[in-house]
Amino acid sequence: MRYGHIVVLVLSFSVVMARAQEGTGIDLRGKIHNGNGKPLSSVSISIDSLGISAVSDTLGQYVIKHIPPGIHIVSVSCIGYKTALQKIVATDNGKELMIDFILTEDHSTLREITVQSKIKTQQIKESGFNVNVIDTKPYENRALGLNQILNQTTGVRIRENGGLGSGYTFYLNGMSGSQVKFFIDGQPMEDFGAVFGLHNIPANMVERIEVYKGAVPIQFGSDALGGAVNIVTKQKTRNYLDASYSYGSFNTHRANITGQYRMDSGFTVKPGFYYNYSDNTFMLYQLKTRLKSGVDSVGDFRRFLSNYQSYKGDVELGFTGKKWADHLLADIGYGEVKSNIINASGNRDPYGNFILSAPTDAYYTDKNTITGLRYMKKNLFFRGLDVNFSGSYTYQNNINHGTSGKQYNWLGELIRDDNRLREIRNFRQHFFQQTSGIAYRLNHHHTFNFNFTSSYLERSERYLTYPEKNSLNPLNTPNTLSKKVYGLSHDYKAFNDKLLTTLSLKYFDFGIYTRVSKSYSFGQLVIEDKYTGLTQPGYGLATSYKINDNWLVKGSFEKTYRLPEAVEIFGNGFNTLSNTELQPESSNNFNAGVLYQAFADKNFNHKIFAEANGFLWLVNQMIFLNSGMGSRFNVYSNIEGVHIRGADMMLGYAYRDKFALSVNATYQDVLNNIKYETGTTIPNFVYRDRMYNTPWLFGNADAAYTFTDIGKKKLRLNVLYSLNYVNEFYLNYPSIARAGEKYVIPTQVVQNAAVTFSSEESTYNISLECLNIFDKMTFDNFAVQKPGRSFSVKVRYYLLSKKKV
Repeated sequence: MRYGHIVVLVLSFSVVMARAQEGTGIDLRGKIHNGNGKPLSSVSISIDSLGISAVSDTLGQYVIKHIPPGIHIVSVSCIGYKTALQKIVATDNGKELMIDFILTEDHSTLREITVQSKIKTQQIKESGFNVNVIDTKPYENRALGLNQILNQTTGVRIRENGGLGSGYTFYLNGMSGSQVKFFIDGQPMEDFGAVFGLHNIPANMVERIEVYKGAVPIQFGSDALGGAVNIVTKQKTRNYLDASYSYGSFNTHRANITGQYRMDSGFTVKPGFYYNYSDNTFMLYQLKTRLKSGVDSVGDFRRFLSNYQSYKGDVELGFTGKKWADHLLADIGYGEVKSNIINASGNRDPYGNFILSAPTDAYYTDKNTITGLRYMKKNLFFRGLDVNFSGSYTYQNNINHGTSGKQYNWLGELIRDDNRLREIRNFRQHFFQQTSGIAYRLNHHHTFNFNFTSSYLERSERYLTYPEKNSLNPLNTPNTLSKKVYGLSHDYKAFNDKLLTTLSLKYFDFGIYTRVSKSYSFGQLVIEDKYTGLTQPGYGLATSYKINDNWLVKGSFEKTYRLPEAVEIFGNGFNTLSNTELQPESSNNFNAGVLYQAFADKNFNHKIFAEANGFLWLVNQMIFLNSGMGSRFNVYSNIEGVHIRGADMMLGYAYRDKFALSVNATYQDVLNNIKYETGTTIPNFVYRDRMYNTPWLFGNADAAYTFTDIGKKKLRLNVLYSLNYVNEFYLNYPSIARAGEKYVIPTQVVQNAAVTFSSEESTYNISLECLNIFDKMTFDNFAVQKPGRSFSVKVRYYLLSKKKV
């Protein structure tokens, strides 16, 4: 009941403040026409700082009502015309302000889209949340997956087990794996299946990526412990077609096609398809292998039996831009992944040395069918009331040939052939989820949001090779996991929008049903049912204050919880074991940061920007992946107390649209905070020691230069360079082994370059790219080498209608 009182108090305070802030403001009216005096219809007139807008009618007339007192910038934009900006001063006298606009033609239609994207990006960054916003437009013509793009942003480190399609772990300011949640257009994607892996999704299907560190807005209704990544797909106001194909080293192919066609009736079709394939036959250096004669040999070998293939196709059908729906779209899609199972960790030879085992012919196939529905409408019934809904059902069918009867050495020689060792498992998963949200703007100063997210997962597994084992398999009968997250928040603006504050309350309701195998003294195996539930409140506060046009400070706090995911509890069927005793995580997250941006000259040619953030996470029952220290099996387990502290920073410079340079760095200290051994007074000898197998210092640098209007056809040439740095870190706790005997993931510096040619309107594009220019040996995980130098070429065709739909 005490939490109910808190909600009542918060709402009461908010209503009082809302009434205190209400004012009549002014109405803004006028006409819009071109240089010849012709009225322009369907022109967008907006005040982005207030989140309000209008559209001109067939006579070019517009009106924006109830503009609150203050100084505001009015933006007027239309496809084919240059954007006009006008400063206005609104008073509280209730009078009208009349302003007419004359728009100048601009045939560079893509520029207007870029400007709008930058405005949205800036709005998100100026909120109280610690968030990075990645504009994917600079990456559209490159042969990169989203994992490679995210790996260049502040605070993010993605550790991979090899080439395209290999397993990966996502780190965000010390948090990793499922502690960070992923969304597509605000829809949770944690149990959508392997085909939705970050390496599969091409950049030119995405408009931007939002990376929230620490506190997360309630609109992302999930149990994110340390942050969230929201992938925002392209939502065009015009019909378009975007198709690309790339070919690269190790016989790597990537293709995708997406588009939109909207009829005058509002009926909209949005198809999408992507395909990825690679042999992953890159070189591995200085490996030890056992010859057929039984003698060990050290040499350089090419990886084999490492094929990866994925594809996904879907189509959205429905209506957009109607009075009763901004979006009402049904979606149906199918995707499939087929991959050889690549060793994720080194094993030990008979002498205790770590080696990388040669591949086997083990593989898995993962098939996913997904259906969904999403609805969104702004100003439903009356101005200020926005609603949205998204729901989906995913069926995942995974056949895992996780063990093999064939064993090879690194020369490709068959050294064992025993089909009795082969084991095939099949797991099936049904996943239902929905997200519903309501936002109400009481006035310019106060907005209330309510969000409800629920999901239900059912997973079962059976042996195909040895059916007699199924009666003893805990997953033979479906195990289930359910989540409900309720969220309520209040957004408050004050002091001419210099102060932005978001107060949020969350309520978590988790439930998990598992079947547990228990072995007794006489060897009899008994399966017991076990139910684990958790209901807990969470809360948070995020605020920012804009000191002036150059400086902004922000801070946030959140108390949150996370229930273990399916793979953490049930395992993955081949190299990750189940642990049904896992406990939920909880964390207190603190963030503080400062942003700076300024133009260094009066002509606005030179822009300087910087950002710095500090963070502290106090985590209880942290779920951590134990690699087995040489065993091929992993298992997730709880660590009672972990403190994560650190800082990240970014510096950047831009000269007009010609040159851009940025550098970022992240320092994170993930510390074991357990003072005594569990249930005893025995000191924990790794207390305040840095957690094992975790990177703690890394950074990136990027530079790009654009040559424009090349030749008679006005080609554009982009030259890009990037550098990635990771400092060495230990496989175990730093204090465990004596100096000189620590297993180390070494320091690495990787450099990349790309050149892109584009036609005047970016219809035709071609890029040449080289990753790891100097062919350095690189490792994300101990003894597991990543690809060396690679080349790729990508061609892209982009056709954008000039007619707004």
